[in-house]
Amino acid sequence: MKLWRWLVLSYFFLVGDASKVPALFVFGDSTVDTGNLKQRSSLSLLMTNRLPYGRDFVPPGPTGRASNGKLSTDFLAEFLELPSPANGFEEQTSGIFRGRNFAAGGSGYLNGTGALFRTIPLSTQLDAFEKLVKSTAQSLGTKAASELLAKSLFVVSTGNNDMFDYIYNIRTRFDYDPESYNKLVLSKALPQLERLYTLGARKMVVLSVGPLGCTPAVLTLYDSTGECMRAVNDQVASFNSALKASLASLASKLPALHAMYGNAYDLLLDAVEQPSKYGFKYGNVACCGLGRFGGSSACSNLTNVCSSADEHVFWDLVHPTQEMYRLVSDSLVSGPPSMASPLNISQLIAL
Repeated sequence: MKLWRWLVLSYFFLVGDASKVPALFVFGDSTVDTGNLKQRSSLSLLMTNRLPYGRDFVPPGPTGRASNGKLSTDFLAEFLELPSPANGFEEQTSGIFRGRNFAAGGSGYLNGTGALFRTIPLSTQLDAFEKLVKSTAQSLGTKAASELLAKSLFVVSTGNNDMFDYIYNIRTRFDYDPESYNKLVLSKALPQLERLYTLGARKMVVLSVGPLGCTPAVLTLYDSTGECMRAVNDQVASFNSALKASLASLASKLPALHAMYGNAYDLLLDAVEQPSKYGFKYGNVACCGLGRFGGSSACSNLTNVCSSADEHVFWDLVHPTQEMYRLVSDSLVSGPPSMASPLNISQLIAL
C-alpha cells in the first residue's frame, strides 16, 4: 500500500475512534452558506462580501455569511468538535475528510430559484458532492469511503427562496395556487434528498423553511403594522408539514437512513412573537437596514446598523442574527421532539 494512502486511512480510523462524527456536509441556501455564492458571483443584493456583514465574526470581517457572525452550522461544527466545513466550490483539498459546505445563497429545491444571482441550486450542489464522493473513494477505497459517509452528518437547509419566489413573483402566483406550488417544490425536494442517500448519506438533518411572513422584508412588502403575515406563514407551515411527513416516509423505506426534521419555523416564530423569552429586545426589526422594520432595503454600510445585534432576532431584512442562529443550533442538538423529530442530533450521532 502506498504511504500516502496508509496515512489517509490511519487518519480516518483515528478520527473514527475519537469522534462519532468524522465529517459534516452542508447543503442549502444563505441560511447555511459560508461563502460559496461570494466565490461564485460578484452580484449579491445582500452585500455579504462587505461589512457590516461579519462584523461580529472572529476575526471580524465579511466571510460570505448572511449574518453579523456565525451561522447555525458553525455552532453545530463546534458541538461536533469539527472545524466549520470548507466551502465545496473552492479549489482546495485540505480538510476534505472533515466535510464540505456546498450551500449557496439564493438557491432552493427548484433549479430556477435564484437564477438571477447565478446561484448554485441544490441539484448542482449534489453534483459537486458526487464528484467529491468519487474522489474520496479513489483515495480511501470504496469501503472506507462508504464508512466515513455513513458516520458523517449531513445538513440540508433550503426551500426559503422557493417560497420567497412565490411571494415576490407575480408570474409564479398566476401559474400556481399555494397548495399546488407547495406540491411542486416538494416533488423536486424528495428526489434530491433520496439522491443524497444514494451518494452515501445515512444521518441526515433537514431543516424547515422559516416563518417568512415575519421577516422584516415581508412586513414591509405588505405594509404590516407589526403582525406576521398569516397567509404567507400558513403556506410555509403547510409546506413544512408535508416535508416532515415525507421525510419520515423516506426514512421508513430507505435502509439504514436516519432522517431528522429540524423545526426552525416554530422556534423563530416564537422568538419573533416573544423576543424577551429568548433574551432579545426586537423580534421583527432588523439590526441592519432601513424603514420601520429594517426591511425597506438591503443591509449595507450605507444603511442603519444597530450597536448590539444580540438584541435582535433578525440581522437584515430576511436573515437571523448570530445569536438566533445559536439558538437554532441548540434546538437541533438537544431540542425536544417538537423541535427535532423523531430525534435530535445528540441522539442521532449516538446511533
